[in-house]
Amino acid sequence: MLKKLLKYEFKSVFYLLLPLYFAVLMVSAVCRLFINIDFLQEVFNGLPFFFICAVYFGLFVGMFAVTLLMIVQRFYKGLLSEEGYLMFTLPVKPWQLIISKGIVSTVIVLISGIIMIMSIFILTLNLGDIWSIFFNHEVIRFDRLFEKFRTWPLFVLEFILLMFIYLWKHIAHTYSAMAIGQLSNKHRAVLSIIAYSVEWFAISLFWISVIEFSNKFHFRLPSSWDYWMNEHGEFSLHFGMWILLIWQGLELAFYYISTHYILSKKLNLE
Repeated sequence: MLKKLLKYEFKSVFYLLLPLYFAVLMVSAVCRLFINIDFLQEVFNGLPFFFICAVYFGLFVGMFAVTLLMIVQRFYKGLLSEEGYLMFTLPVKPWQLIISKGIVSTVIVLISGIIMIMSIFILTLNLGDIWSIFFNHEVIRFDRLFEKFRTWPLFVLEFILLMFIYLWKHIAHTYSAMAIGQLSNKHRAVLSIIAYSVEWFAISLFWISVIEFSNKFHFRLPSSWDYWMNEHGEFSLHFGMWILLIWQGLELAFYYISTHYILSKKLNLE
């Protein structure tokens, strides 16, 4: 059933987002064309270039606005509004509903970020510049990096997983605050904002306390690349990545559990 929920959610969000992604990339390519061909600017006195850049900026901002709006709207409309009555009559568990929306929201944020980077590359860099950044050994000495850091593919996978959990955590934080706000019959939006702030403050205070406690026992997580590689080797670098993964995973679990409890036991759809 989770697979069907994911399929339904992806279809719903990409119906609007895919044309927007395509428009951002196409307009950035047209902007690049006007930048490279001076003749076009001379003929049209720069007006089309100015117009296209304004359209690109509007689409660029709109893409993220629509992404954030869909994250909030899909969760609220699907689970916390009158439509929630229908969703909770389906033969699905609350955890399946929460996870399906969390996964889809995280994926569209990642894709929006990738589209953003691609559009900036199209707009600002030539093919030669991109080649120099990624393949010119004088810019980035990949040969020396890979020779010293042989387990880099594992580190890349850990980094991707960390980014996915990190984004999902923030989305789950939003879901948790919205679910708490739904406990009230009035001023639900205000209560959701207050709940978001209180949860953030409580989590931050908890981790500050953990760090202060660990410092008393002289246990610190150094941030220096040279320290990790020269003093403790690659294993310690991977260990540090898994510390971050567990850290973010615990926060994600906290927000998920609070949301699941409210949707299962305390949901107020009136």
